[in-house]
Formats: sequence, C-alpha cells, structure tokens
Amino acid sequence: MAYLRFGVVSRSHGVPAAGSASPRDDGAYLTDGQRLFRVVWPLCSLERPDMAILEDCNTLCLTAFTSGELSSMRLTPVTPTSS
Repeated sequence: MAYLRFGVVSRSHGVPAAGSASPRDDGAYLTDGQRLFRVVWPLCSLERPDMAILEDCNTLCLTAFTSGELSSMRLTPVTPTSS
C-alpha cells in the first residue's frame, strides 16, 4: 500500500470501461498523449474533493493534481489490454 501525508491510497477493485473513465474513477487508465496514468485516489473523494492522485505507469510515481491541473492536461481514457 502507498501512504501519503493525507491518507492511504485506495486500491482498485476493477477498471471502469474506457468510454466512461475519468479522474473520478478509481483504477481508470488515462493518457495525456505522452504518458499513461492510473487513478489511485479519485477526484471528489470525501477526504480531498479538490484533488486526484494519479500514478505514472512508467515511473510508478504518485502525483496529486488539482481539478484545474487535470482539466489542463486534456486526459483521455485508455482501455487496458491483457497480455
């Protein structure tokens, strides 16, 4: 489990369908066209309704983003494929 200064990051129990995926969906995969992210702390959670925490799937770094930052990133949903 990953710990942050304001709480414990939740873990996904499933991946939302790509067409509906957003920073509000725990476990969703999103891209800005260059990087792939996974939502580990959804936007509008009870503890921090103004932030979402995304994991960069390349570096595995967790980063907190405000709703304004997320809007400017122009994220689009990605459908993960199984190998």
